[in-house]
Formats: sequence, structure tokens, C-alpha cells
Amino acid sequence: MRGSRIQIEPVVPGIVRVRARVGFMEVPQVPALLQEAERAGLGIRTDHAVYFVGHDDVVITDARGMARWRKLLFLFLANNSQFIGNSFGIPPARLMQVGGQVEI
Repeated sequence: MRGSRIQIEPVVPGIVRVRARVGFMEVPQVPALLQEAERAGLGIRTDHAVYFVGHDDVVITDARGMARWRKLLFLFLANNSQFIGNSFGIPPARLMQVGGQVEI
């Protein structure tokens, strides 16, 4: 739809890309945006969608490049950041985390 905040485009058979435009100060609620896409002609039901998000754990190593106190500060900030599911209104029961470790 032209002028809509939702764009639906097929990628390959069985996979569809949904793009949603949100405002700078707007808190994006992903389940509500997917329901909007469903009404715009997505072609699948989103009631029981499972959401995949990436999450990396920061691990401090002896690698050179950053002072140890900066590594500790970065680790503290990373551990105290807001959980991504809360930021996008994703129900915890329908969230899958995929991640790894990042060494600093």
C-alpha cells in the first residue's frame, strides 16, 4: 500500500519481508505491527508467531586494544541494558534468543 507504514514484499516462495515505519519517539510494538501487516494482506496468521532475537554475551579477555577499566565499564553497561523483548512489546512466552559470545 502506498503511504502505509507497513510494506510487505515476497523474498522467495514461503518467505515474506515485512517492513514497518515507526516514528522517532514511538515505541514499536512488533505484535501490533504484524497484526497491521496481516490486515494489509500478509497472508498468514500472526496470533501465535514466534519471535527470534539475537543476544550476545560480552566476555572480558586479556586481548590488547582497550584498557581493562573500559572493558569492565562496557561489560557493566551491556549487562544492565534493557531486554530487547521489553523494548518491542514481544510476549516472553513467544520469544527465542539466539546468541553467542563477544570477546573484548
